[in-house]
Amino acid sequence: MSPTAEKLIGIGQANAMLPLVSRIVADIAESTRLVGWRQEHLIDDSRSDEDVGVGEDLHADDPYSDERRAVELDLERERARLTALRDELHQLGVELDDPLGGVVHFPAEVEGLAVHLCWKLSEPEVGFWHYRDEGFESRRKLSVSPASN
Repeated sequence: MSPTAEKLIGIGQANAMLPLVSRIVADIAESTRLVGWRQEHLIDDSRSDEDVGVGEDLHADDPYSDERRAVELDLERERARLTALRDELHQLGVELDDPLGGVVHFPAEVEGLAVHLCWKLSEPEVGFWHYRDEGFESRRKLSVSPASN
């Protein structure tokens, strides 16, 4: 396979990958929630989350500066974990669509057409697909092929 060639994943292979993919996606969803929670708790009335930096000097009289630094360090660690999890999913050839909702796409081809096999964290198997230029809301059951639409 050339460096730019996309890895296509069949339905059987996608379902065989689900035990690993579901663990990674569950961790991504949890990590995404934690990052959001920590960012919200770092924001105060005078600063936005973009203004907060790890190791940034806070006011000397701030009684919560040690706690804030600890949350900032936790946030950076969680962001790094999230990046590693996304990279792991990408190495499997799986595309993350919605980190909080746990939606992923498996690049596939059905009857010569480029599609995404679509799976959500709460589902027991890969059972849906949609054209690549469509989103989650357009997905169809796998029993409905592109040729029959």
